[in-house]
Amino acid sequence: MRTTPRDPLTSWRREPAAALALVLCACTSPTASTADSALTVSVVPVVAGVADRGMDPAVVAVLVGAARVCSGVLIAPDVVLTARHCTVNMAPHVACPPSGPQIISQIDPSTFRILLGEDVAAGIVVAQGEMVVVPPTDVLCGADIALVLLDRVVESVKPANVQLVGVAEGQHVRTVGYGSSGAGLSSEAKLLREHVEVLATSATEFEVREATCFGDVGGPAFDEQTGQVVGVASRAGPSCSGIDAYDVYTRVDPFYSLIDEALLSSAEAGKKPTTTTKKDPTDIGGVCVVGSDCGAGVCVDDGTSEYCSQSCAPTDHCPTDYACAASPEGDLVCAQSPR
Repeated sequence: MRTTPRDPLTSWRREPAAALALVLCACTSPTASTADSALTVSVVPVVAGVADRGMDPAVVAVLVGAARVCSGVLIAPDVVLTARHCTVNMAPHVACPPSGPQIISQIDPSTFRILLGEDVAAGIVVAQGEMVVVPPTDVLCGADIALVLLDRVVESVKPANVQLVGVAEGQHVRTVGYGSSGAGLSSEAKLLREHVEVLATSATEFEVREATCFGDVGGPAFDEQTGQVVGVASRAGPSCSGIDAYDVYTRVDPFYSLIDEALLSSAEAGKKPTTTTKKDPTDIGGVCVVGSDCGAGVCVDDGTSEYCSQSCAPTDHCPTDYACAASPEGDLVCAQSPR
């Protein structure tokens, strides 16, 4: 979401990447007393995201009329999961918690176009909307979820699966959505962010730390361990960085009966598996030069090699053969352990 006609609900902004010097630590404290000049890390702020590079073909752009661009995810060959506020005309000054009805009317779903590709400008329209399945409420807070049934089957993409169990505080998700390189710009690329921390959960929503700030709403959050969809991007917090930064996702598990209703209306009903144990791919240890080469936006240089990594915390485990490394500023990433 951002402050443009495409998304009137909230504003987002982006900040530049940084390069930090790190020192290996035992991770009992997020700070270090000295820095090792042989170990540096290039970090892309979580608000920026990195290019998806074809890793999430099921994530699509939802073009609403001539002015609005949102994100969504195919959960069946002819069903797209997205944010409800992308599909309606909203009341003025929508805020959470709600003070009254937040929806004026449903937008004609035949004006929705579903686009595949890594960039909106170069994408391919593969279907249009036919019907929308939504919660029986006139508020968006805690229910910002919609399922768009399409006029045809998208055969070229394997749909994502929806998880029956929600994520908990302290877990991590992978967020994906179409975004621009700055506020007010019209070019949207598919951006991902791996290893995004879940800060808090409620009965119908969860908050994550600084997800991509220029990513369009409606995009999915995938459970980092299962690769299944656990949330739909709804709105941003008061800022894109700092202690007050967070994004809000609508949980999918409380709405599984609604999702099941849409899937049963699909032309592919009965053909789609409901569960999977396949994890999303990760590039930790892969070759990189800068943070934007990596899914989690972290590239570490230990003086002998450069490799993709991820952030960490005292309560967060690094992969095998990696240890938490702290910068003098207190930033933590997983670095390869000395051999």
